[in-house]
Amino acid sequence: MKQLPFSIILIAVVVLVVLYLYTRNVSWYTSPIIAPNYSCSVDKDCQVVSTNCCNNNAPSQNTCINKNQVDDWNFALIKSCQKNIISCAEYFVNAHISCFCSRNICATNYTSSNENLTYVGIYGGK
Repeated sequence: MKQLPFSIILIAVVVLVVLYLYTRNVSWYTSPIIAPNYSCSVDKDCQVVSTNCCNNNAPSQNTCINKNQVDDWNFALIKSCQKNIISCAEYFVNAHISCFCSRNICATNYTSSNENLTYVGIYGGK
């Protein structure tokens, strides 16, 4: 009996794992399945929230939404993260994230600790 090459077995295993993850709809970079409310009148109407299960404080992993939606947002995120059990990278971006209201839309102000990176805008998750 002829033995299959290791590379073919490895490719088959990878394909099976990818198919398994796809059928489970595993996603570690998705926002909760609720439409974010970015509306505001003043800066205090906005609050920073995480946009995914593995938040390492990177710019795309935080956004600002209306403070009245924060509890619903966080509940949906936790529920989504519990459904999609994953491993997260263990690094953390040292930065300051704040919110402000610009033209009645909550916006995110992101500045890294070494001030080499500044991001200002709206990030709605993926």
